[in-house]
Amino acid sequence: YDCACFMAHQVAEKALKAGMYAICGLSQENLKHHRLIGHAWNLSLERPVLTDGLSTLTRSLESYYLDTRYPNRYPGPTTIPSDVFTSEQAREARKSAKAIFEMMQRLVY
Repeated sequence: YDCACFMAHQVAEKALKAGMYAICGLSQENLKHHRLIGHAWNLSLERPVLTDGLSTLTRSLESYYLDTRYPNRYPGPTTIPSDVFTSEQAREARKSAKAIFEMMQRLVY
């Protein structure tokens, strides 16, 4: 389920960057970082009505960029990400990523 959570983060990140590119441009700094909350904040400044709820959706995915991939994020020498994430987290991550993607589609088109 760790991979599903990571991919949900990636879907959200790419959708947010596409939205930023279309609406307000994408700086080199924003191009390189992976902080969903930062991307959501930038978009909400430009289109507050159309991005209502975006920060809540991104907050739920924020930690999946690192936590799903690096074992040193967990205590103990034998804990790995695949032992930590659940099917419920994967389902919720997919739901949030889909909502972000659809919001960005409406924003861009």
